[in-house]
Amino acid sequence: MKAASIKPCVRPLRPACCFKAGVLKSIIPLRLRWLQDIELTVGKRIGALRAKKGWSQDEFAHRAGLNRTHLYRLERGLQSMTLATLKTVADTLEVRVVELLKGF
Repeated sequence: MKAASIKPCVRPLRPACCFKAGVLKSIIPLRLRWLQDIELTVGKRIGALRAKKGWSQDEFAHRAGLNRTHLYRLERGLQSMTLATLKTVADTLEVRVVELLKGF
């Protein structure tokens, strides 16, 4: 029995491109994965610092002037944040921005 050959689509490579036979459904360029890793790590640090202060997401969002859903998405690394939001979050947590970005 002959093994099925897997050929990539002829479409130009985009953040989401598929291969025939369903072997690989999406390709995320390495650059985007790196950015997602940063967002996830920063989000986890924000969540840890918030929890260390004993604040709920609602309380922290109120103190920072952010929407709770937006804060939830930031903590989970599901949404990118602007520099202004990063500064607001750092000020609310009483840390320097560099503490949230440490290691990058």
